[in-house]
Amino acid sequence: ILSDQVLQLNYSDYGFKRIKIKLILATGEVLYSQTVLKLEPKKSGLDYNINPEDSINLTGVTLYWWYNKNCEDHKVRKPLILIEGFDPLNTLGSRLLFTSYGGVAFGLLNRKYDDPNEKLLSEYLHEDDYDVFYINYKEGQISIQENAYYVTQAIQWINERKHKDGSFEKNIVIGASMGGVVGYYALKSMENQGKDHEAEFFLSVDSPLKGANIPIGMQAFIQELGDYKLAGFKLKDLNEESGLHKGVFALNSPAAKQLLYYHYDSPSWSDCGGIDGDCTETFANNLSSVHNTFYSELEALGTLNIKHYSISNGSILRKEQQFGIGEKLADAYIT
Repeated sequence: ILSDQVLQLNYSDYGFKRIKIKLILATGEVLYSQTVLKLEPKKSGLDYNINPEDSINLTGVTLYWWYNKNCEDHKVRKPLILIEGFDPLNTLGSRLLFTSYGGVAFGLLNRKYDDPNEKLLSEYLHEDDYDVFYINYKEGQISIQENAYYVTQAIQWINERKHKDGSFEKNIVIGASMGGVVGYYALKSMENQGKDHEAEFFLSVDSPLKGANIPIGMQAFIQELGDYKLAGFKLKDLNEESGLHKGVFALNSPAAKQLLYYHYDSPSWSDCGGIDGDCTETFANNLSSVHNTFYSELEALGTLNIKHYSISNGSILRKEQQFGIGEKLADAYIT
């Protein structure tokens, strides 16, 4: 038997099984050991709880998880790790997995996705014995490097807990949206530092691995409207719970500035110099320096040493944008 070799045992029935082990050392010394297993049929129809069964506050992130119910001892055996996406206002939370997401009353994992077998995604995951983990940022607006560091701490915690529970299964790591960028940065940083993330593969879902784009005109619209003064006060400051205030905050967050190819608060665009402040055209000249600096750093980390699968969430209609470059999308005149 080779070191780390896995031996598969097959039994024709259930019940108690005794396994005896005989080990002959190079010195000729003989060692004996034995253990008892109880084999039971897998229970059918089980699924995860709606709400997280456990959580822990770590530096920078809160880690939530759902145990697989095929075993009832609340041990971690086979982690499926999901990393949160862009959440500068910290409003998403763990409910998006099983409770609600995108204005609907069920989460990302509690959907059938047109499955021909009419089964939920969570049912497939449960049948494959996964324990589901969700890494939730405490500050979703901070730089990607900072949150990537916190994610590495969470992955290390999961691995330590998994080992304590007697498992050495590989992890599956998934990052959605910005979570794919954060996850890539975290995993590759661990590899470069000689730390074992124990991931079998990494899946990024609709992640801006090269950058994201919001037209400069749209950014300028939000920013300028927010800076417009009414009775001496900027509109964005009149109500911190307003969509305008939140939009300006999200647009100017460190994470957004890193992700966006072009940013309003960057010398990468040109004002049209319209008459009486009536700006009809705004064009980006070159990439944002903040964006360039971050993505150069990301690329310099190198490629992952594990398989990396990527999914792009397109319209599936094969249609281009329904407007041309520089075309006017909206008008707003405030007097």
